[in-house]
Amino acid sequence: MSKNTIKINAGKVKMTKYSPLTGALSTDPNDIRVCTEAAQEIQKRKSVDTYELIDGNSDYPLGIYEKGVKYDVSLIFSDMSNETLSFLNNVPVEISSGLMKEIASLTVPTEAPYEVPLLGDVSGIPIVVDTNNFKWGYVEGAPKVNEFQVQAGTPGTKQAMSKKVASEATTAGAIVVTIKAAGSPALAEGKAITIDVTDSDKNTNALEIRTALQSDRDVAVYFDVGGDDDEITLTRKVIAINEVESFAFALDTAEGLAMGETETVAGVVTIPAKMIFNVVNAGTPVTVEYDYAQDMIESFAEKRTTLLPIVLIEIVHETLSSDKTKKYKNNTILRTMQYTGSMDETLKREHSPETLPFTAVRPDGVDIAVNKKVEIPL
Repeated sequence: MSKNTIKINAGKVKMTKYSPLTGALSTDPNDIRVCTEAAQEIQKRKSVDTYELIDGNSDYPLGIYEKGVKYDVSLIFSDMSNETLSFLNNVPVEISSGLMKEIASLTVPTEAPYEVPLLGDVSGIPIVVDTNNFKWGYVEGAPKVNEFQVQAGTPGTKQAMSKKVASEATTAGAIVVTIKAAGSPALAEGKAITIDVTDSDKNTNALEIRTALQSDRDVAVYFDVGGDDDEITLTRKVIAINEVESFAFALDTAEGLAMGETETVAGVVTIPAKMIFNVVNAGTPVTVEYDYAQDMIESFAEKRTTLLPIVLIEIVHETLSSDKTKKYKNNTILRTMQYTGSMDETLKREHSPETLPFTAVRPDGVDIAVNKKVEIPL
């Protein structure tokens, strides 16, 4: 006999969509999500829908009659990601360039320079208002009292280095590529990566090197690995000040393969756009509103007409017996759950869990929730 249990770990959640055409579970990777969030709580509510026949009729006397059973589930997550929300809204997360809006409260610096950095190059004319709701004037020249100027920023450059395969391998075997990058703890002292190459041609050897570097976690976290034909390019993922980086090559068991000198592109820090004020306004609190350009905007759209998916929800968590002598692995399986699309997002600073509400769409009399557990080693 198992014992009463106490919870020790928040649950991990997997969701799989049912095909709207066949009703079977989808095997498409895009229809399966292993959530990065942890489920802190599962709330289940079963209710009977009724209607009241006040006066009765020839077939039924007056009374209250059952229409069916409603089964609702709420998953309370530790946090929430765009990926999970977009998955449940049947829309993709997209990365694109465009405009973002900023509304911020700030204070004009009390010392020179009397300027405030902005989040990106401004589109259109910003709005600046003070605590009296007085709108300040925008000028292109030097600002006077209660005026402001916007100065465009200078885009930075990502640091990069590249090599070309000068001659192909004549004997298949291994080469050693050493990547060094001062800003990466894993690459700061140089990381030697052994790569197998074939006796083929320059383009194939370059592809083999690119593939190996893309597969190395430390390199792939820090650099975008690319290049065409016989070239291998490593571009730092972020724009930052130039640092010490190197791309070295040596033969191991392979023969014939040679690589040219390393070509480099220096990293240049982005100089942000800024808002400039008059010295007389030093120390004045204001609220600013502006639109600014960004290259990497993550977004998803909730469409009114998009049908919300029906999903299988699998939750895995662990419990201890109340006397702490046994440990259990628990599975909660929730079948044919449809996200209702109703969610309250908490915008306050304090951590607050988010609740995802679902309702069961399976016919009455069929198992909706299955709860299983097995004892595991302490």
